Amino acid sequence: MRALDEGATWIDSTLTGMGRGPGNLRTEEFILEATRIKNLENDLLPLLKLTKEVFTPLKAKHGWGTNPFYYMAGQHSIHPTYIQEMLRDKQYDDEDILSVIDHLKSINGASFDAGTLNSAKNFYEGEGQGSWSPLTELKDRSVLLVGPGDSVKQYDAAINDYIARESPVVIEINAVNKIDPSRINYRVACHPVRLLADANKHMDLPQPLITPMSMLPNRLKVILERKSIRDFGIEIREGTFEFHEKSCVIPNSNVIAYALSVAYCGEAKEIFLVGFDGYPDGGARNNEMDKIFSLFISATNASIYSLTPSIYKIPHKSIFAI
Repeated sequence: MRALDEGATWIDSTLTGMGRGPGNLRTEEFILEATRIKNLENDLLPLLKLTKEVFTPLKAKHGWGTNPFYYMAGQHSIHPTYIQEMLRDKQYDDEDILSVIDHLKSINGASFDAGTLNSAKNFYEGEGQGSWSPLTELKDRSVLLVGPGDSVKQYDAAINDYIARESPVVIEINAVNKIDPSRINYRVACHPVRLLADANKHMDLPQPLITPMSMLPNRLKVILERKSIRDFGIEIREGTFEFHEKSCVIPNSNVIAYALSVAYCGEAKEIFLVGFDGYPDGGARNNEMDKIFSLFISATNASIYSLTPSIYKIPHKSIFAI
């Protein structure tokens, strides 16, 4: 608009604002303003048809154009390629991307460095190392894994009743707070990006943290040095689950793969899940989670059930019936 005021005769824009990084000026919106200011007529129908039939599908396919993550990256002088890479990687959900942005704010992310992103994803090269055996605290007990889904709040009373009645070992993933803190025995975290961003939060949470402490970078060890830690090792090997006394091999650094392995290595009697609802619009992420559950079940034949509604292909029991 300032360019028009200064006498510009050509304005560059794109339909839907499609463009790399934070995107471009949206043609359809600019025309409405420009024709109003210049008191001109416009015919938007052909433009809207082209947008609907061609550019909206293109934007969805390539993930280019304005969105809140690019906007936040711009606010903090973070290179847009970080956002682009994470949007293309099905292992990153919205919370992960926000965590990465929060981390990059503190380390100057103005220039893209693949190592910065990949080093966070590849902490766990080599054989798993740990010093804690979950057998000491989980053997022959029921384990309740608490995920981030809204169903935890929806079924809050029934979940609390089950915990009070049956006294399972309650493990909540990451630093989310979906359940009464007094009900939680442990937290579990291993996803490198989330650990980078949530380390200070974990220091404020009272529960012991199950994490591969021996394998973390020194800066994380320093932050967590006063935290009560259960050091359970991890090794990443695609398409594989293996279980050892003080470590596990899992197919990726998804925290649910790690949490399931902790429960199985601890010889838990049964594994119950609440709050693993699934992503309403996350086909690729849901598929990734289904692969983890399928691989784990086939590798262990463990007794595992979701007690709250879930779109994942796992056995289900009602929280009201156990």
